[in-house]
This record gives sequence, C-alpha cells and structure tokens, in this order.
Amino acid sequence: MQLSLSNKVKKMYKELEINLRVNGKNIELAGSAILNTNFSDEFNIIAGYRGAKELFENQKFLVTGGSAKKMLLRYNFGSMLITSHDADGIYLGSSNELKNKFKNYGFVEGYLIDSSKTILEGIGNYRIVYNYSPFKKLADKNDLIDVFTYGTGQGSIPIDEKLGKHKLTLEINYVTKDGNIYNHKFNIDSLPHLIATSFNPLSTPLEGNGKRILPIIYILSELSDSIDIGKEVKESLYYLRKGSKSVKRILEDSNNNEKFENNPNYTNYDGIIRELPDYLTNGKKFDLNSVKKGLNNFNLKEVSDKIDETINDIKGILRDY
Repeated sequence: MQLSLSNKVKKMYKELEINLRVNGKNIELAGSAILNTNFSDEFNIIAGYRGAKELFENQKFLVTGGSAKKMLLRYNFGSMLITSHDADGIYLGSSNELKNKFKNYGFVEGYLIDSSKTILEGIGNYRIVYNYSPFKKLADKNDLIDVFTYGTGQGSIPIDEKLGKHKLTLEINYVTKDGNIYNHKFNIDSLPHLIATSFNPLSTPLEGNGKRILPIIYILSELSDSIDIGKEVKESLYYLRKGSKSVKRILEDSNNNEKFENNPNYTNYDGIIRELPDYLTNGKKFDLNSVKKGLNNFNLKEVSDKIDETINDIKGILRDY
C-alpha cells in the first residue's frame, strides 16, 4: 500500500524524497509526519536547526519514542499524533559517557513521570502533582531532548548494543519552493525495540484511549508489504520480557513496594501485555474515525483492511508472551 503525498505537502516542497532502510532493504516512503508543520519544533531539534546537530548525527545516537514514530509514520497520519516541543533519543553508551562527550548540553538525570493531575486551589489557582517512575532519563539543560542510555533503559525496556546493529536509517532530501536544498540522514531505534516500548504497559496503559499504541500499529501495517512484521514483533518479546524482570525487581525492593503496589501497570505488567490481543481487537479503539481527516484523500477501506491484517498477525504472537 503506497500513499501519495497530499496537496498540502506538494505545495511546501519543489522536490521531496524519503527513503527508509530496514534490515538491508530500501523502502521509499510517501512523506513523513515529522514534516507536518504541527511538529516543526521537534523536527528542528532532530534536524539540528536548534543546536543539536552533533548529537543527532552521532552514530551512537538513535531517535526513539514519539519522535521516531512521527518520522516513520506517513505524513497524512499526522493528525493522530501528539504535538511535542522536545525530542526523544537513545545513546548507545553509559550515562557518564553521554555527559562527558556532550558537556555543552548539560545533561542531568531525572525520573520519568508515570502520571500527573491538576489540583484546583481556589479561583485561578492550581498546582500539578506528579507521580514519578522509578526509571530514569537524561535531559539537556534546555529541556529540548530526553535521552535514554544503557544505564537508564527506556523505562522498563532495556537498551543494549543490538540496537546499533539493527537500527533503521531514514534519509529525507528536499528542495523548498525557494530553491534551498536540504539533505538529512537519521539513525532510528530498531523496530523490535520501538514495538516493545510502544506495548510497554508503563507507557501504554490499557485504560488509555489507544492514542499511544495506534502509531506503531499504523507503521507496521504500512511496512507489512516490505518486511516480515511477524518476525519484528516476535523479537520485541525479548525486550518486553526483560522489561517484566525490571518491574519485578522494582516491586521486590521494599523502598518501592508500597509506592507501586496499587498500580496495576506494575503489579499486572505481564497480564496487561497478554490482554493486548483482545485490546487490539476492540474496534472502537481502532476504527479510523479519529484520523479520517488526515486520510480523506485515500481509500479508507484499503487502509482499514491492512490494519486489521496487521492486528491479527500481532495477536497470535502476543498470545505466546
């Protein structure tokens, strides 16, 4: 299934070529959601226009998380993605190595946030209460980039040297209407790892509306004609099982047990992953009504059928988790 560029994109660029390399295969993409003007802040960080060029061009640095999904998802699916003003990355090394190699960025460690809520304290006054995760990240001094390393993992999902061997490569080359030429080459998190971080219950709880899990489903359905999606999903189970062990270690720690014992995303981590097949079958969560605006130039039935096929493939694999 090859989607053509929208008229809006055609008006922005005189020429545009996007190529994705996965497991040695070159796949030409019809646009990338990261080029949507809604995500210009994020793209400007990743493309190095906001002073992060040496970081994102480093061979040990991979784009991950929501940033990676926006790069892999076709332009016309951009309406379903969440706007962000920072970017996510993986550094294939230790936290100390990252801090020492990129001293100008002022990276410091901090905890991820599991959830937050706003508490009203009178008219016009409120405060935000955060529930912090036991897992860490590193953020630069300007809060533009969140980075995960061997030491932090990506939430419960580990980071290892295999990601460097199986990373994706995305090239975006374009000529603007005023004749300016731009060439970018990005290293992106491997598909199995990106799938695992998307299915991770700590980042994609089942009580959500499906928004966090939808992007990876669409990405896999679009790539399914070119690569063996079943193989990629099976390999993601390695990271999910490692994540399960990380969560169990957290719960076994007496200092953490009381804090997380009532959080089902921790206590029922494996159960939630096993529930995903039924969750993926729930048509209300995965119908295309929420993204029809972005797909109005395409055959919705063809897109929907491809997604259904992908979900059925994933269901069979997840049941063996």
